Amino acid sequence: MGGSRILYVIVAIIIVVGLGWYFGLFGGQQIATAPAPPSVTTAPPATSTPPDATSAPSATTTPPASGSSGN
Repeated sequence: MGGSRILYVIVAIIIVVGLGWYFGLFGGQQIATAPAPPSVTTAPPATSTPPDATSAPSATTTPPASGSSGN
């Protein structure tokens, strides 16, 4: 029975954190100040996606090459 008590604590923590994040997304004034730095960190990764998109075309050129070697 003691193990299930730990489960409840974990679930409670997840709910509290989730609610804080959820309301942060909706721009709660006090809570929004905390999520603001994380969202700034999310922007740079988005910038790294365009380079990947450029390498994707080159990746598509490789499959035809292996296809011709199969013939």
